[in-house]
Amino acid sequence: MAGIRRDWKGRPVRRPKQRPSNKLFLPDYLTEVKMVAMRGLTDKEISQVFGINPKLFKAWKKTYPSFREAIDKGRTRADAEVVAALFKRATGKFKLKETKIIKYKDDYETLDVDVRYPPDTEAIKYWLNNRARDHWQQRSANELSGPGGKPLELATDKAALIDAIVNLVNPKPDGESSSPLQRQAKSSSSKFHKPKKEA
Repeated sequence: MAGIRRDWKGRPVRRPKQRPSNKLFLPDYLTEVKMVAMRGLTDKEISQVFGINPKLFKAWKKTYPSFREAIDKGRTRADAEVVAALFKRATGKFKLKETKIIKYKDDYETLDVDVRYPPDTEAIKYWLNNRARDHWQQRSANELSGPGGKPLELATDKAALIDAIVNLVNPKPDGESSSPLQRQAKSSSSKFHKPKKEA
């Protein structure tokens, strides 16, 4: 077995994987590169479509400005089409051709009709949040402050707060209230509603 390489212990050595042959850059393929980039593919996916190594693809982008430009133009055009579709949906200028089936007497006919859709509020929100962020950005932060913008202060003392935390942690049997405030409310309500004594 002369074809198998072995290491110093006599174990067979795997041959390193051969790199794909360096393909020549052909400017004739620039329109195809642009069309593939319009699909929104990543650099790695584009290199797989053309069957070249991703490192070689990256080298081509650095070396050949026309190659990089074709990719950028394709991606820009794809982004522009999405923006145009979003704008049409947000403004209500969105229409589709639909086929309607109409019954006339005992016969059915099909008609191609343009259906216009009203403005979509989600598309409007998305557009305004990204294009006019200063005026339309959604704010979800809630701030609490005391009088005059000062920080809030707790009205309870530390001992009552510690008792409340300990009572929350310790399990209580059914029927017993777990917090001092609940016990206080229960005792104050029992003062006003005394049970009637039977005679």
